[in-house]
Amino acid sequence: MKDDLSTETIQKLNLINADFYNKTALFFDNSRSYNWEGWDIMIERLNINSVQEKSDFGYFWTNLFQKFFHKNKSTKPLQVLDMGCGNGRFYGFLHSRLQVPFNYVGIDTNQFLLEKSIERYPYPNAQFFLENMGNVDHIFNIKFDLIVIFGVMHHIPGTETRIKMLKKCRNLLSKNGNLVFTTWKFLDIPRIAKSIVKEDTPLGVEIYRDLGISSEELGVNDYILDWQRGVTAYRYCHYYTETEVQKLIQISGLNLVETYEADGLEGDLNQYYICRVYKKWW
Repeated sequence: MKDDLSTETIQKLNLINADFYNKTALFFDNSRSYNWEGWDIMIERLNINSVQEKSDFGYFWTNLFQKFFHKNKSTKPLQVLDMGCGNGRFYGFLHSRLQVPFNYVGIDTNQFLLEKSIERYPYPNAQFFLENMGNVDHIFNIKFDLIVIFGVMHHIPGTETRIKMLKKCRNLLSKNGNLVFTTWKFLDIPRIAKSIVKEDTPLGVEIYRDLGISSEELGVNDYILDWQRGVTAYRYCHYYTETEVQKLIQISGLNLVETYEADGLEGDLNQYYICRVYKKWW
């Protein structure tokens, strides 16, 4: 196991995941129409429906100030960026839940899922782009009040790659904007962990060989998981420790505001992290 991955290995893993979603896109679109429970928690914690411009002095005083002094102030649309939007279901969630105006931008690398997004949500406040997330800083010249990365972090190979992406997101945040991302806790859930491909078995040796990669090329807590629903496919996934995530957040120039777990049968499938741009007070 390596501390970080080579450029060649990162390219291999990205190709493995691209092939995985090309093979399973139809299933993901048909089965991923529900909202995550953690999204409702996020809306509540961020108080998005009642406060647009969040003060650093706290939500209570911001609410009080706006109630008595900003009654006639026009509400600016919330600017939302969805990194790895898939079939656009987070837009559907916002459309049904938010009581404030918003503009939504979703980007993804899977053309089939993106076409489904455009077909399903042909609204003027929704835009969808076929784009690599690594290019996000080159395609937008606006600031976002909310950037979300759901169901994506476990597919990003290499520590430096993760830091670069978080930094790019940080630079796209508005003054009091929030970055919310999840990590998938697949190792903690036996029914999911059993899909890990083990290279020390005859079948595992064959699978790794067919994928053109060796476990020796992978980093700590990097795994290949199999998929046996309709089609056979394989994906690269990284398991994050709490210490690892906190270090990534700090290095990326972000502050961790809050973290919580949600989703799945047991309510602990994903760990959510709410972050803001790090600010010095001296």
